[in-house]
Amino acid sequence: MNLPEPNLVRETLWSLYGEERYCKFVDYINSRCDDRGRLLYWQEQLWAGVEEKLGIHIGDYRDIAALFRVCHVHGVELQRETLPIIYGYFKPLPQGYIKFEAAHFPLANDEARGPDWEEAAKEREVLFCTACRQAKEEWRARRRY
Repeated sequence: MNLPEPNLVRETLWSLYGEERYCKFVDYINSRCDDRGRLLYWQEQLWAGVEEKLGIHIGDYRDIAALFRVCHVHGVELQRETLPIIYGYFKPLPQGYIKFEAAHFPLANDEARGPDWEEAAKEREVLFCTACRQAKEEWRARRRY
């Protein structure tokens, strides 16, 4: 199947539903949907509107996800990398940092954390945004004393 031009699909989703819903749709595809291998119900509803507007039908989740492998903050195409899994207890992150990270570098994905016990898996493949990683490094550089 020939997939439509990704930028056309992204622009259509944006124009139909606005920035906030577009960002949430893309964020969920790149952070929560792959484990399930499908869109969530509310995403299916938005996607149906895009299909109707463009006169297309794409039934395979992987094909839909491939159209949105982009950072919803920076618009940069996502890359794949395999990282070693770090096991152990991690101190909870402050809410202020979590909100800042979500707004400025949500797809840095520069480490893969596991639970506090060691499991068989030694590495995990992650999607990351090069602009998010750069923004995180710049933020870290400013935070050093």
